[in-house]
Amino acid sequence: MKKYIIAMVCAAFAAVMLCVGVGADTVASGECGADGDNLTWVLDDAGTLTISGEGEMEEWSLSSKVPWNSYRSEIKTAIIGNSITNISRSAFEDCSSLTHVIIGNSVTNIGRWAFDDCTSLTNVYITDLEVWCNIEYANSSSHPLNSNGGNLYVDGVLATDIVIPDSVVAIGEYAFYKCRRLSSVTISDGVMSIGAATFYECSGLISVIIPDSVTIIGDYAFYECSSLANVTIPDGVTSVGKFTFAGCSNMTSVTMPDGTTNIGEYAFANCRSLTSVNVPGSVTSIGSSAFFRCYKLSSITISRGIISIGDDSFSGCVSFKKAVVYSPTVVWGTDVFSTTHADFTIHGYVGSTAQTYAETNSHPFKALVEDSGIHGDATGDGKTNPLDLVYFQRYLSNWDGYDETKVCTAALDLNLDGRADAADATILARHIAKWIGYETLPYTPA
Repeated sequence: MKKYIIAMVCAAFAAVMLCVGVGADTVASGECGADGDNLTWVLDDAGTLTISGEGEMEEWSLSSKVPWNSYRSEIKTAIIGNSITNISRSAFEDCSSLTHVIIGNSVTNIGRWAFDDCTSLTNVYITDLEVWCNIEYANSSSHPLNSNGGNLYVDGVLATDIVIPDSVVAIGEYAFYKCRRLSSVTISDGVMSIGAATFYECSGLISVIIPDSVTIIGDYAFYECSSLANVTIPDGVTSVGKFTFAGCSNMTSVTMPDGTTNIGEYAFANCRSLTSVNVPGSVTSIGSSAFFRCYKLSSITISRGIISIGDDSFSGCVSFKKAVVYSPTVVWGTDVFSTTHADFTIHGYVGSTAQTYAETNSHPFKALVEDSGIHGDATGDGKTNPLDLVYFQRYLSNWDGYDETKVCTAALDLNLDGRADAADATILARHIAKWIGYETLPYTPA
């Protein structure tokens, strides 16, 4: 039944497209192909501009050179034929009355400013999602929905829940730029990269499933996806680029994989509902303003591997009460923790750059338990025994006084996943009880 309904919708869509221009008179026409007559254009008195033929569109040096330049304000619908391979620079720039664009399935690139200032354009029609994912845009103004955002239709059906086919290897830059009715995206296994600004300002996007095959997520990929609640970044991704999730104001949690080495500038800025974030032990740098104005974020743990933290990284995090810094030599930017909670405290090692930073910027400082270098030594007394398990369990249960200043959590990541949690407590208990296979710490399963 569902397939039948979709087929009927597509048939109706096709009928409407066939009727466009029927009974209308020609206002102007001419050639617009790279080889002259390989492409032709016709504008009718209903405001429909139809480009027909095969191959490339001519490249114009100035918008005034576009052959329909004097008719831009009259164009309401643009139809790009199925055998046309590109849309040239400034082709529809300043077409202020343009509301609908139908793009054929042979277009591979769209030139700079092709749809710049098309302030009424809110509907784009395509027939092939794979082709659409592979279109190369010269810049953001190349995308038909760049001015106000709007609707993408695939075979006449409004794209709200889409599946990126496994035939797509890379989702191109700007592919779903400002497609604001898009609500869920499932990316098939086999896709290896998500381009820059791919889902930029998809404000209706609630969920996205990213497979383990993805190893690259571009800058601005999910910028201002204000309905996106949570995301899990695949294991193969090693860098979270600049502005990648900035402005995802409904996001409450994000999980970054072990192996992540860099968190780019403004990566999670203005994620105002974000309450928890794991920074894996593999991360070496946190960029400027990476978590700027994450209002609900209350704490962060900085591992030993961190080399640098950029300017304003946690500035404006008004609920921020604690930063636990295990790196003794981290290089600090300016105003890293400005405008945080009144009770904000930095926990770090005595003599570390964290202590220097805290004292220089008038932040309270608490000393961490020194790491003896022995795995499982929660008390820092140079040995592992049942008392360490007691301390660890009280730390996990949030007992008063059993925080990082009394419990050496740096010694308690016993499965080397970048954090000290209940799984590590289980390993420690089995080690102390002399379970077979748990004789040596850290624990590495056979």
